[in-house]
Amino acid sequence: MSNCPIKTWKDIYPDIFDEYDLRLALSQGILGYKFYEWLSAITIYNATGYLSIIEKYEFPLHKRKHQIFKSIVPENVFEFIMSKKEKRSQCPDLFCHNKDKTDWFFCEVKGEGDRLKQEQANYFESIELLSGKEIFIIKIDKKPAKRHK
Repeated sequence: MSNCPIKTWKDIYPDIFDEYDLRLALSQGILGYKFYEWLSAITIYNATGYLSIIEKYEFPLHKRKHQIFKSIVPENVFEFIMSKKEKRSQCPDLFCHNKDKTDWFFCEVKGEGDRLKQEQANYFESIELLSGKEIFIIKIDKKPAKRHK
């Protein structure tokens, strides 16, 4: 992500990105990871005002993210996601919520060539059934846009 202004994005969107996100993006960005998640979080915020927590929110080690996540989702959803035996796949990439924390949803971000694996689809379906909330899939294609004449 050497051409991506992630440090600037972190400064512009401090309610979305924390120091952990920055460190991860800087270290994994050169491998092509995290850009789509950051772009999606910014787009969601600009379009809806909803904040996004990027990955790792289900892990207590990530205190800020975990605390926000736990304080918003219903207890049954939280317990299901925290259950080791039920967890066969990673959680969706983004946990999105409005500022007053009264509404929320998940998004999975897929870049070019990436697809939803069957175990992810099964896990996400279980979360959707339990929560009553659709998990949105954001697909990002790097092809240049066609210009209309």
